[in-house]
Amino acid sequence: QYEALFKLLWENIDNAWTTVFPSRGASANADWSADKCLRLPRQLGRSLAIAGQGVGLTNRELGRSDGAETHTQSVAELAQHRHDVRGYGAANLDGQASAAGSSNNNFWITNVTNAGSNSPMNIMNPRAYWNVMIKL
Repeated sequence: QYEALFKLLWENIDNAWTTVFPSRGASANADWSADKCLRLPRQLGRSLAIAGQGVGLTNRELGRSDGAETHTQSVAELAQHRHDVRGYGAANLDGQASAAGSSNNNFWITNVTNAGSNSPMNIMNPRAYWNVMIKL
């Protein structure tokens, strides 16, 4: 029973996700006969997802794991926007100042360059991809 499981995983999951120790041989039979170890894909703390590719979706390899529990949003992932600074008085953000009582005490607007670039953000929770079979 263990041999069948070893060979099933060896033949169907890429070595990147189920590494054979000390190294992957020519076949599942050869590695089983040589008593090599097969590292199982990471599953603890991950949700179960189904391997494959749905219509319009990214292909997910059998045994692969991805996602993260937390994500710190980068500036590039922000929606593109800008902040205008407005004021009234003798000084503005350019450092220019007018003397008290000067006629230059006007309403001013300073435009700040755009921030953010609408780049996609990682929002996938930790998961591992498997095939699920139901025996009736």
